[in-house]
Amino acid sequence: MKDIIQSLIENNKNDANQIAIKYNDESLTYGELNHYSNKCADMIAKSSRPVVIYGHMSPFMIVGMIGAIKAGCGYVPIDISIPQDRVEAIVNKVQPEFILNTSEAILPFSDITIFDVQCIIDHEEVSEFESKMQPNDIVYTIFTSGSTGEPKGVQISYDSLNEFTQWMVELNQLGVKQQWLNQAPFSFDLSVMAIYPCLATTGTLNLVDKAMINKPKLLNDMLQQATINVWVSTPSFMEMCLMLPMLDQQQYPSLKEFFFCGEILAHRTAKMLSKKFPDAYIYNTYGPTEATVAVTSILINEEVLAKYNPLPVGQSRPGTQLHLTSEQELIISGNALSKGYLEDKVKNRCRI
Repeated sequence: MKDIIQSLIENNKNDANQIAIKYNDESLTYGELNHYSNKCADMIAKSSRPVVIYGHMSPFMIVGMIGAIKAGCGYVPIDISIPQDRVEAIVNKVQPEFILNTSEAILPFSDITIFDVQCIIDHEEVSEFESKMQPNDIVYTIFTSGSTGEPKGVQISYDSLNEFTQWMVELNQLGVKQQWLNQAPFSFDLSVMAIYPCLATTGTLNLVDKAMINKPKLLNDMLQQATINVWVSTPSFMEMCLMLPMLDQQQYPSLKEFFFCGEILAHRTAKMLSKKFPDAYIYNTYGPTEATVAVTSILINEEVLAKYNPLPVGQSRPGTQLHLTSEQELIISGNALSKGYLEDKVKNRCRI
């Protein structure tokens, strides 16, 4: 199984001019993604702690992610929508040596090295950076809301991320060089479902920001310009989009595949989507953040819609086992599981 960095090196070699990431008027080719991530990796190469990546839908957040993988230190994504006190709590728990700030905000961490996009661009030229990330290393940590209100950092290994990416690549019916849509902020692990499978298949990742979500016309304009093939979002985002009368197969014939996760996919939503896009592949997936995004999937077709309400979440992916206890509690085991919560021995003993 090729890992993510190997795939990106091949993409740079064979398709350097292919657009890798697009956000409004900003874009990065695979050549630029490789070039800037090498620079970023060189800047943080000596870091012994995860790099915090702060911002909202900037392509350079993904540059930071790839750079952190190459450097071997991993990353923690934080969206600008997260309240300041929670940001401070996360940073205090992570204790990073570096923060990549892709936003205009001024961050109040005087004892941490903070660098921005221009710092990466201006950094000295470096040759191909040999990735230091090992299979059992923590590739990313995503913070979720704890039951006590204290954020908990879910740590995912590089091996688990590569297995998840390979599973998604195999689920994808459309092949390589597709236009992908990502709706989720990078601090939400649903974004992982779009980022890495897209990059692993030399696709173009189109990023949807909060302005587009709040103004459907902006989203409609983006869909018309980008000719999206693969859609990755929460079901609730799709429910909102289905209110747009122009969202159907006739208007968007390129839109052939939908992946949903993060929430329950309502039967009525799937049925309406199926009617509007009768030739599309619609996948319902399920999984907690602690199990590397998703561990089950099912292709929603007419037979499934007729037989089940509510919809099932499908079968487990390779390397993962599901077990229902007598108390109706779902137990997940296998390679997909988190390595534990960052700096939280109590939760690790109780839950993982």
